[in-house]
Amino acid sequence: MVAATSIDGSELGALLHWPDEMVRRLPSALWLPADVDDELPLVTLLGTSWESYQWCGLGTWFAPGTAPEPPAGFAGRYSDLQHELIAEGSLTTARGLKVRSEWSTLNPRSGSLHAFLSAIRQARGSGSCLALMAQDASPRAWYAASTAMMQRGLLALGGIGDVDREEADRSASLTYLAAGPASGYASVIPLDRHPWGGYAVVGDQTLLSALAEALPDPLAGLAEASWEDVAGRAGSLAL
Repeated sequence: MVAATSIDGSELGALLHWPDEMVRRLPSALWLPADVDDELPLVTLLGTSWESYQWCGLGTWFAPGTAPEPPAGFAGRYSDLQHELIAEGSLTTARGLKVRSEWSTLNPRSGSLHAFLSAIRQARGSGSCLALMAQDASPRAWYAASTAMMQRGLLALGGIGDVDREEADRSASLTYLAAGPASGYASVIPLDRHPWGGYAVVGDQTLLSALAEALPDPLAGLAEASWEDVAGRAGSLAL
């Protein structure tokens, strides 16, 4: 078994394949890769080890305009995951799609936590994200910064005119990640399973150090894979 390690912003940027001027703004990350079969027990262990922190999640869901009801939110999709609603919003796009977004604190011991993280991976962060904060921190700054990720979900539906979507996606993601250290949150970003799963927790080094100290050493379920291993196999973050 291996222990959790840290990677710096330049190493995180190499995984994202972003331009150098963007990489220079990236914070450090706690590096937590996992084999696909070990990901569920790893998430369970992270939820237990970091139970004293606030887990803050954003979800955005869509339904056809002809649907009789708006899309289901956290409570309707994930058993026992939602703890307390922070904010919510709904709209109908120009193309007639119904959109629902919810910002909530989450129960880290919920069996649905892994399912939500898998949904974030599938969406590659478009309209969804997960962050960790100290219990005495206010989620308002995270909520404000995470609206950039909600906008990514809307960008995926088109309607951005002459703007290149890839550039807009990168800019929104960078805004969210770079705001973490000053705003007191660390972003939990899934690896894309090419070939490793697991997570990178991106944020202020002081917060990352506290999170690392709360983990058992060695950490069961953690893969012995460096960021170079992942990048060398064309792996990346699901962002």
